[in-house]
Amino acid sequence: MRMLVTYLTDVWKLSLVHATSIVNIWEGAAKALPLAVALLSNTFWFIGRARALMLCNLAYAIGLGLLALSTPPLLGHSTGTCTHYQPECIGTTQMIMFYTALPLIAVGMASISFVFAAISEVLGEELTQEDVYRSHPLLLFPNYIGGVTFSYIKPWSVRFGIPAICCVVITMCYMSFCCLDMALLTSGDWVEESPLTKVIRVIVASASKVYHKLDGAELYEKTNTPSLPRTRQLRCLDKAAIILPNKSLDEQENDKWTLCTVTEVEETKAAILIAPVCLSFIICGVVISVGNSFFLEQANHLNPQLGKLKISFTLLLVLYDMVKAPLSKIRLPFRFGTSVAILFSVLCCITAAKVENRRLHAIATHNLLDRPDDRVPMTLFWMVPQYVLLAVVDSFLEQNVKLFFQRMIPTSSLLYLSLFTRAVTGIGIMGGVLSIFVVGELSERGGKLNWFQFTLNRSRLDKYYWTLAALSAASLGFYILLSSCYKEPQTEAEAEASSRT
Repeated sequence: MRMLVTYLTDVWKLSLVHATSIVNIWEGAAKALPLAVALLSNTFWFIGRARALMLCNLAYAIGLGLLALSTPPLLGHSTGTCTHYQPECIGTTQMIMFYTALPLIAVGMASISFVFAAISEVLGEELTQEDVYRSHPLLLFPNYIGGVTFSYIKPWSVRFGIPAICCVVITMCYMSFCCLDMALLTSGDWVEESPLTKVIRVIVASASKVYHKLDGAELYEKTNTPSLPRTRQLRCLDKAAIILPNKSLDEQENDKWTLCTVTEVEETKAAILIAPVCLSFIICGVVISVGNSFFLEQANHLNPQLGKLKISFTLLLVLYDMVKAPLSKIRLPFRFGTSVAILFSVLCCITAAKVENRRLHAIATHNLLDRPDDRVPMTLFWMVPQYVLLAVVDSFLEQNVKLFFQRMIPTSSLLYLSLFTRAVTGIGIMGGVLSIFVVGELSERGGKLNWFQFTLNRSRLDKYYWTLAALSAASLGFYILLSSCYKEPQTEAEAEASSRT
């Protein structure tokens, strides 16, 4: 799936922007959907976490199957089209299957993140795929070997078909032993409501008491749960915790939409106040989006020779994973770690712009401007630095943004912290589509050519990378300014312990 942009440009002959937009929307949705799965499974009682996971696995198997069937050789004779990997062999049936497969696969991939997040909540400690790989490094080698091997398989039907068959087998095994999964994944069901429901409850409860005075009113708080001290920011929301004197406390406690605890109010305040800083994280997501789109398309047309050996450009993805995995061990102060991630995104964009400028120079020198399928006489290894920098960005961003949210909202659950972090990155990746459109429109002003042309050779990705570098630098300053204004909240127990010391 990480080479999807290559399939769309080589087989479907889509434009660079069109293919990149499809990949970015799909990849961003795959990162954002785990949060939606968690919210839905906790909001609607008839779904539940185990059922949601089962449905996601089933969607994944169906999606991969449809993707394999959408390739021309498999259904070419049945649909009356040809069986060659050419755009004229892509009929309406293949298109419907392809565009149906992508959302199903995204939903299926959401189940993986959802599983690790749910297990983290049950165990009471964070567990991610990187933790598993770090504990058992040998688990990474099948991933590396598979990535390299698949790059040497030319028929796309086989490339898509092998994962589809494997996924069907795994899904059948899972559904056969679903009772074991049910025992694990339902143990955390209905422990607490979703953060989205909590935020809406606080807003609704405060709005229902808009005419009640806050001064002198008694505020509601539970004594047997970790609590946050009351702050003076967004005081209008404090009304959600007012205990009405004309009703009994038991009666008000039974209606959660009219009475909230002080801690719930403070959690809602924190979520609203840290929302602006998420813009910096989203910009990093936009930078990450170029890794599986523009970077791969550039690498696919560079010289893959290493002496007499022909190297696949997918080795860059293997290198990316190899760099990212050990970096997950590094723990930096959460404010500093996020700044490092944004700084490396600036360096990554600058490096990518320099390399692309060199590639365009080689294209002009060898008259390849109108020959987009020809190899550029420039070694593939020029792209190694930008992939290494991008891996640093991805690794540091995910772990430090998660830590940032955890410090700003210390009473929140591990389940939603992990999933919300991935969702922010996913929104940034989908935002890459908007950035391409906006930058493209702005580049046309004054009668100039759009930076994004139909082919890669005629596009000016170097200028787009410089634009991303400037946006990342601005977001770094924005993040430093905002994060310095945030005071790290403490629970009342932590505040009391620190005052004693």
